[in-house]
Parts: sequence; structure tokens; C-alpha cells
Amino acid sequence: MSGTEEAIFGERDSHTAVHGSSACFGQCQYTVEEYQAIQKALRQRLGPEYISKVCYIEGYWVTNLAYDMFGYNGGAHSITQQNVDFVELNNDSNLILYNCWLC
Repeated sequence: MSGTEEAIFGERDSHTAVHGSSACFGQCQYTVEEYQAIQKALRQRLGPEYISKVCYIEGYWVTNLAYDMFGYNGGAHSITQQNVDFVELNNDSNLILYNCWLC
């Protein structure tokens, strides 16, 4: 990466490739302005309306935030770890709570 590109794009992760005046993440290509807007959005902290008292964020909020930043087809995600947090077995119903890492 040239000095100019380094100044524009700054630090980047191994999934981002720079080509001229655009950046790629996977198969998606972004202009400098789009890349900077995405980086700015990613650096923002989530507001209290997104996080409950047990530091939990619902999956649909994560997905909607990702769509806001990257567009509908601008990324991918997968569950990398899944654990059972709580199990309650009753005669009429069962309650099982999971936590997972979504990347």
C-alpha cells in the first residue's frame, strides 16, 4: 500500500484489500468515501438502547446495524461458538437459553 493509500485508509484488517482508489472486503468493492464511512460507523459505541443490563444485544439489532453500515448484501456472518446458558424443564414447556459468538 502506498503512503497516500495508508493515509486515506489507515490501519486495516487482513480481510480488506486496497486497489487504487477503492477497497475490497471479500467480493465487495468500496470507494474511499464508503470505506471511511464504514470505518467511522464501526468505531462508534452502541447506545444504551441496544444493550440490556446483562450486556446482551439481540440478533436482529446486530443484523440491522450491519445492514445500515454495509448494505443488504455487503457482508457475511457465521456463528463461531455456541453455549447453553440456562435450562429449565417443566411439564408443559422447556426453556433453553443459548449464547453465541457471531462474526
